[in-house]
Amino acid sequence: MRALARVGITALVDEATGYQHDREQQELQRILAAYLSPHLVGWAKTFPDDFYFHLFRLRGWSFDSQSNRRPRDVGRLTSVLIYKHPLR
Repeated sequence: MRALARVGITALVDEATGYQHDREQQELQRILAAYLSPHLVGWAKTFPDDFYFHLFRLRGWSFDSQSNRRPRDVGRLTSVLIYKHPLR
């Protein structure tokens, strides 16, 4: 909880000062990863939004970068494309 609070405060300060336009896109994720213990890092974001954007584009689906909801097929396609698991 403290890690999330610290990253939230950092994001709020960046927002108030206008720095959010200057920082790198993944900077807050890097800060959060530094606070997370190694056994929790597995829950951090694995693939960038670009991966999902192009996957949705190729399938003809509409992509909402603000939502974490994905069709079940996205997990299956990720397993096939990234982890080379056979499609069932």
